[in-house]
Parts: sequence; structure tokens; C-alpha cells
Amino acid sequence: MGQLRHRDIEALFAASDIITLFVWENTDGWPVTYCSDNALKLLGYPKSMLERGEIKFVDKVHPEDLSRVTHEVNSAINNPQITHFTHQDYRIVRATGEVIWISDTTVIERDSDGKVLYLAGYLLNITERKRLELSLAAERNYFAQAIEGARLCSWDWNLQAKTVRVNSHYLRLLGHEELEQELTEEAWLAFVHPDDQARRQQILQLHIAGMQPFYEDVYRVCTASGELRYVSDRGQVISKDEFGHPLQMSGIISDITRHKEAEIAAQEAAALKSQMLTEVSHEIRTPLHGILGLASLLEQQVENPKHEALLGTIRETGDYLLRTLNEVLETARAENMDVALPSSQIESKKSDFSALAQQLQHLFYASVKEKGLQFICEVSESVPKHLRFEREKLLQVLINLIDNSIKYTEQGEIRVRFHWQSLEADAGTLVVEVQDTGIGIQNVEKVWELFVRENHQNERSSGVGLSVVENLVALLNGKIEVESTPGKGTRVVLSIPFEAGRDKAILIVDDSDVNQLVLGEMLTALNYRFITASNGEDALKVLESTPVDLVFMDLLMAGMSGIDTTRAIRKQYGGALPIVGLTANPRTFASEEAMSAGMNELISKPFTLQEIEKILNIHLGAGVTQRAET
Repeated sequence: MGQLRHRDIEALFAASDIITLFVWENTDGWPVTYCSDNALKLLGYPKSMLERGEIKFVDKVHPEDLSRVTHEVNSAINNPQITHFTHQDYRIVRATGEVIWISDTTVIERDSDGKVLYLAGYLLNITERKRLELSLAAERNYFAQAIEGARLCSWDWNLQAKTVRVNSHYLRLLGHEELEQELTEEAWLAFVHPDDQARRQQILQLHIAGMQPFYEDVYRVCTASGELRYVSDRGQVISKDEFGHPLQMSGIISDITRHKEAEIAAQEAAALKSQMLTEVSHEIRTPLHGILGLASLLEQQVENPKHEALLGTIRETGDYLLRTLNEVLETARAENMDVALPSSQIESKKSDFSALAQQLQHLFYASVKEKGLQFICEVSESVPKHLRFEREKLLQVLINLIDNSIKYTEQGEIRVRFHWQSLEADAGTLVVEVQDTGIGIQNVEKVWELFVRENHQNERSSGVGLSVVENLVALLNGKIEVESTPGKGTRVVLSIPFEAGRDKAILIVDDSDVNQLVLGEMLTALNYRFITASNGEDALKVLESTPVDLVFMDLLMAGMSGIDTTRAIRKQYGGALPIVGLTANPRTFASEEAMSAGMNELISKPFTLQEIEKILNIHLGAGVTQRAET
């Protein structure tokens, strides 16, 4: 190798000293004929000692790695087709005795007859990386042993290869010890009870799409013996490619059959209790109605003051019993309520708090007039006009709070205020204050406990109403606070988080329920309303009757394709409506075809929440609503 060649090679590495160049003769011991200046930093020996042969490179290879390194070199030399190769990582011993890890890529220079002239190696110190790898491997082994010791079922899903590796406890739970621990994705999913598969798949896809920070579900699995077991399954994406697409996901399953069976039994008992309570209250309410009705009639007819007072006591006692029955039933109903989110925000009703305030005025007009109280309802102009909320639940909360205030206020006023605390452009908190000038509450902490009430002289209450309020507020995802000074009154503050609705509607056209769910959840998270259509024909029908601001269009659908549907939309409505194509197989010609059909852009699945938000900001962020007019 000539001096000029040496200088040329040296120049390639002059910009960085992390790679060290060695040139070896193809003879025993691999004598060093040339090495770069930074050999001193790598091995701790000066360049001159290595090139004069005073220090042999082969002697610096760690004894435990030498035979392997030698075998790799000889195998490459003896194969004329090989011009370069990379060793497995190996160790060398520095002058100080320190052992470091090396990554070595060696080039084999041959003459025209295939004879080896020399070997050139490019060496990189990877000690820190190797230590990290060994540490991670040790940690992984530790956790694997911990999982094994705890007898937990683990799974590791390769989303690209569509394979799932499970541990022995997983197979033992299913009664399939005979199976290999590496399963196909299809076989793995088949263990889930058929009635639970769709929901589990939807929850998995929400996490994979980045909508949820982790995956968690409870479902049933079918064992080899036909037994059904309940399991709790938790997992998370642990590896992604350079574009952020998930590559690998791992999780742990625990058998919760006993816990779930106990929970189901408790739910059945609660339902039975509620049913019994309803039936008993009905049996009481029927004769009570007769008692109160007759007492009311007799009050109109008697003239004896003593008899009138006795009838008044009967009526008051009956009214108290009836109110208690109503509150107990309301509590039972609230405890069994589920929060049902609408499938589309388009179906939600817009708020009208002025109408709600007026309704409260009408409801309590007679009560406050009878006691000579002032009843004031105020709605601040700051409250947005397009909030969406569960009106009946909020109304029930306010009825209970106001009724309680009237009950314990003998003079002065009850004031209800609605106002808005803005957090950002489209989010905030509705704050409702109910304030009275009544006798106040001594023990605020206990007023929410079921059947616990303040022991006010000459006042009766079952103590159920405020427990109903707390349950309903929880269903509204809100919070409630009470401030009270005995003798001066009580102030109850109700806070409910809201997102202000936008006057923009998105049409999702996709024949996959899972894809509709994932994109719909993303749009909901971004506070957009949406409508779904499962094919091109349905999409055109939607556009005939509903104003739409943007369309997400799947390219491949049964029947009318996304390309054909886009052409039909452009022909009928022109180019004002943004159309974004969705594809699971992005190709150059597919993109060209989509653009040619009239789509504004094309994105590939799986996409992220950030990608969808960026697209919406581009096409709708200016605030100008573009609609398909019929």
C-alpha cells in the first residue's frame, strides 16, 4: 500500500477520531502495516509501536473472543466472493488492562487472481453502547423471571411479522400447554370469546393509533376444556419505527375470574335490591295517595280548628313520607345510572341556559311565594351558546339544591348564578352557584352521606337529596363544593367541565367499523362533530341532506370506491369541499389517482392524532366554513 493511499485514507477519518483504521498483512498474527493516528486513543499504544510490530494486534484481542474472531477472518478470506464483512462485536485489552468492546468492519483487498493483498479494518469503540445493551438484557431477564415467579401471563406482539410470543403460564391458563410459545396473530386473537373480540380489537386499535397512553381491557377467554375465564389484560407499544408507526407491543394478563364472578353477583344483588325497593315503595305510595287525597278533601270541609289542625298534621306527615320515598327512589336510580356518551356529537342538543333558568323560576314560583322569599336566576353573557350537556341530570341537581335551600330559608333570598370560566379557545368550565340566606350547615363534611342530615329544630329531611346530587354530579364529570356559616346561609358551587361545540361537521367514509371508531374518537378528542358512512352511496346521501365541512374518504371500499365517490362529489358540488383520502397501502400511482380524482391530499393508515389535527388546521383552521350545498 503506497504512502499516497495511506494519506488519502487518513484524510477520510481526519474529521472524526471515533473510527480507527488498521491495515493488516494476511499472514500469521496479522502484522499491522498501517494504523491511523488515533490508535493511541483506542488501544493505548502509539502508532509507531504497532506499525513496527512491537505490539501485535492479535495479542490484544480478548482470549475468550480470539478463536471466534480468527474463524470469522479465515472464513471470509477463503471465500473469493467476500469483499468485506462485519465481525460480531468483540473485546480487546488496552495497554492499561482495561477491556473495551469493538465494532469491526473489515475490507479484503485482492489481486486479479483473487489472492489477498491486505486487510483493512474500521474499528469503533462501542463500550458504552454494549454496557447499556447488557444492562437492558439483564433487566429484561430480571423482569422475565419476576413475571414467571408471579405466575403472570405475558405476551409480546410483533405487529410487522404478525406473530405473538407468549409464556408458559399463558398457555397453561388456556389449557393449551401442547402449543408452541410463538403463535400467529390470528391464533392469539381466537382465544378471546367471540362476543368480546370486536370490543377488544377496538380498544387495541385506539392505543396503537396513539389515542390512549396504554391498552387495558377485561374480557373472557375460552380454554381448551370449554371453560370461560375472565382476564385483565394490560399492554403498551414498546417499539416504533422512524415514522412513529408501532412495531412491537407487550403486555401482561392476569386471571380475575373469581373477582369478576363476585362483582357480577354483587351487581345482581344490587339490581334485585333496587327492584325490591321500587316494588315496596309502589305498595306504600298507593295507599298513601288515598290518605293524602282524603285528608286534603276533609280540610276543605271541616270548620273545627282542632280537627283542621289534626288533618294538617296528617297531610304534612304524609307529604314528608312521600318526599322521602321519592328521594330514596331517585338515589337508587342515580346509583344504577351509566354514563352514555352519544355516538356522534351531531346528535347532541345545544344549550339554552336562559330557558333552563326560566324553567327553574316556574318550578319554584309557588314555593318561594308561600315563604315570602326572593328567587333570582342569573345567566352570565360569558356562558357559550353552543355547549352540549345532559340537561335532565343537571336539572335534577339544581332542583335538589334549590329545594334544599327553600326548605331551610325563612327569610331573604335564594340566588342561582350561571357563569363561565374559560380555559382555552374551545374548553372551559360551567360554574353554577346556589346561594341562600338560610340557617346554614354545621357539619358540611357529612351532608353528602346517605340518610345523614342536619338536625335542625322543627325541620324534617330524609337526608337523601344531597346524596342524589353528588351521584348525579359525578355522572356529569363535575365537582361540587359547599360553603356554609351557621345562621348566615349556604353557598353551593357546582363546576362542570365542557368543550364548546364547533359549527363544523366532518364526514367519515369508510367500510371498516374499527377505522370509523378510531378516526371518530380522534375527532371527538379534537372537539369536532362527525357523521359516518360505510360506502360511497351512503356518503352521497349524507351530502344531499347534511352540510359537511370536510370529508375523510377511504380509497378501497365495497361497491363505489373512494376514487369514484370523490369524482361524483366534485361533479355535483365542485371543489370547495376538502376531501382527504385514507389508504392502508400508499403507492405513488394511488396518490396520483387520488389527486386526479379531486382529493386534496392522501394520508396512510395508521395515522396519529397529530396528523389529523394538522390536516384539520390546514383546511378548517382559518375559521371559514366550507360546506357542500345542496
